[in-house]
Amino acid sequence: MMLRKFRLHFSAMITALVLVSVLFSSNAKACEEEPQTFLSLYMNSNLVVTARFDSESKPIKSNEDEYGYTLDSERNLVFTKIYKGQTELESVSLDYSQYVSNPNQDTTENEQNVDEHYYFDFSKIKVGKEYLFFLTQNKEDGKYYVTDYVSGVREIEKNLSFYEKNLSELGRIVAAKSNQYELLTEWIVKNIENAETREDGIGDLSESFYGLTYQDEDPIFKGKGPFVVTEEGYGVYTVGVAKHLTQTQKDRVSNVLYPMLEKAWTAEKPQYVNYGISAILGGIDKPRLANFTYNSLQSVGKKDNQRKSMITDFLVNAIGDGELSSLYYELQEIEYQIEEAKNDNTPQGKKQLKDLTILKDTKSKNFDKRFKFLQSKNFVIESTES
Repeated sequence: MMLRKFRLHFSAMITALVLVSVLFSSNAKACEEEPQTFLSLYMNSNLVVTARFDSESKPIKSNEDEYGYTLDSERNLVFTKIYKGQTELESVSLDYSQYVSNPNQDTTENEQNVDEHYYFDFSKIKVGKEYLFFLTQNKEDGKYYVTDYVSGVREIEKNLSFYEKNLSELGRIVAAKSNQYELLTEWIVKNIENAETREDGIGDLSESFYGLTYQDEDPIFKGKGPFVVTEEGYGVYTVGVAKHLTQTQKDRVSNVLYPMLEKAWTAEKPQYVNYGISAILGGIDKPRLANFTYNSLQSVGKKDNQRKSMITDFLVNAIGDGELSSLYYELQEIEYQIEEAKNDNTPQGKKQLKDLTILKDTKSKNFDKRFKFLQSKNFVIESTES
């Protein structure tokens, strides 16, 4: 199985499991699942529109039991512009259900009975406001639903002109008979440069870099591109886009992503970064990324363990060396044991703390030694497979 394809299928499976384990309510938060990108939403949707949330039918109580009940209603969307789909449509109604739990009951055991199609969270959608909707039509009953419960609705109040331009360009790219690779590659690069669609662009371009390992061998992707829509209707493989990046485009992408890393790692409270950045920058110039990350690590204070852990985790992921990764995870375990030993004031505990500290120092030196070795090899990892 190819790495990215497995990740996609696994994500879809995890999503399904998560959805049936969370109660939908007006206060429900979206699960921390990777959202579909702008490109994926467009390709997997039957209808892409800007629409006003016009009205909602009177909620009807259903599925009542000792744990609570469901309020079912329909929310009417009136279209202001159609970018993809049936141009003769003027509006659609979306089924909306809100589960209301009985405050006197523990609903944990009953959560698995809630239908997963209830999980798109409309709590932030306000009557009278206009939004960008990505909608998919159910083949059995013809009804529409939001394509992705995390990212399938976007606020456009301040960015309508940008979204219109982006959708127009994407429509022309999909319909293009020539230069499709060049057009899509530039479109993705511009998305990375724009803060509004940066995460989408990172997702699309990293997908293509992940695919470099299989796109020329796997029959599903060989000879196809620049994008392949998955049968599951979940994502889109941007096949071959990474290969079509010009040096100028690589520089533009790098000029956006390196400052993102620096900002996340030097913030007062360090932030985890999208690991798609590792695939992109590592694919463009692995030695530069490795050295940048290592130098960032060296600037971190000895006691700033959270920041060190974040950067080191990114570093071993970017380099992809098994021995370096093993040393890192061993160091993580030793750190945990040291924290435990600090709570033991017995002679045995103090001795253990001393031994662990010495071991940590040894492993840290081995980690640096391994990095320097890989650096001397320009971070080209030799395969150990026969």
